[in-house]
Amino acid sequence: MRKKQIERVGPLLDQMIIDDISPLKLMKNEFDIANPTVRKLRNMNPSVSHNTLNKFCYIIGYYLHQETVAVENYQKHVKERELWLKKLFEMKERYHKIYGESADDVGDLIRKKIDLRKFVTQGIK
Repeated sequence: MRKKQIERVGPLLDQMIIDDISPLKLMKNEFDIANPTVRKLRNMNPSVSHNTLNKFCYIIGYYLHQETVAVENYQKHVKERELWLKKLFEMKERYHKIYGESADDVGDLIRKKIDLRKFVTQGIK
């Protein structure tokens, strides 16, 4: 089951990094995730831990939300806004298919204005 989840999360994360939705440097600074860990997940290495997969539920949800807000508010991708909104919607669908209720829980935390960066790294609400 974990292997299957790795095989689904890896490509989504890879696409987000390629599209500059979740830059490696920001992930390291904001979520204390080392580049080798990200590389393992992007390469779908079966040694990725369950704990790491759980962290990425928050990380992916956070960056998808940030990017969506920026595009909706005409702060990014203004000329290709509709295309990006469609792309983000598809990524969010994939995210929800992978993480299910956990993705819903992350959405609830975002709506409650919980800082997911502190929540993940320090356990602070």
